[in-house]
Amino acid sequence: MRVLHALLLVLALTLPQAARADEDESLRSRVRDANAQFNMGNYKEALAQFQAIYRASGKHALLYNIAQCYRQLGDLKMAAVNYRSFIRLDPDNAGVPVAKELLAKVEEQIAREGKVKSAPPTGVQAESQVVPWGQKKPAPAATAAAAPAEQRSFTVPAVTGAAALVCVAAGAVFGLQARSAADDWRNAAAEPAWSDARSRAQSAMTRANVAWTAAAVLAAATAATLLIRF
Repeated sequence: MRVLHALLLVLALTLPQAARADEDESLRSRVRDANAQFNMGNYKEALAQFQAIYRASGKHALLYNIAQCYRQLGDLKMAAVNYRSFIRLDPDNAGVPVAKELLAKVEEQIAREGKVKSAPPTGVQAESQVVPWGQKKPAPAATAAAAPAEQRSFTVPAVTGAAALVCVAAGAVFGLQARSAADDWRNAAAEPAWSDARSRAQSAMTRANVAWTAAAVLAAATAATLLIRF
């Protein structure tokens, strides 16, 4: 019986410890996953995971991670709230000095943005000013001189037109090569001269067709450019 009681006592002491160890390992695994999301730039997903882990575990150190997510998402007010909560609830944490520095920077940026939003509008026109009774409204300032008309440039149509002429010339050259190869093809008596001539004729004709097609496209582009600009 004493042995049985001893075994029961050992089980009573070890089972909660084992359960806590499993729980801690599960918590660490979830934190690793959330950190991975943060490191990959998935700040919304990381924020949701850190918040869920904090609600389940109550570990105040996670408030620092939550504040970091809010800061990366541009929500400076919520970042400041969570930095303050982390500093207040976990004052002995080694990360408190860093959190204080980040909190100061966030608060400074919030104040700077607040000043920009509260600044009065600039560039008030004279027409909106109040004129005392009996005085004439001052004449508006002379408008700026009209900007000179944009000079029409011939660069683009000149380039496309020149390219079209080059393609026409290339097509003519390839066409002559195809004609010469076709003559060799007709005059060839047997293989392999016959096959070689046919191959050269077909290749030259293909190149000629490509050059003429490109010339047509460039000519159309030149005409369209001239119509648009002039």
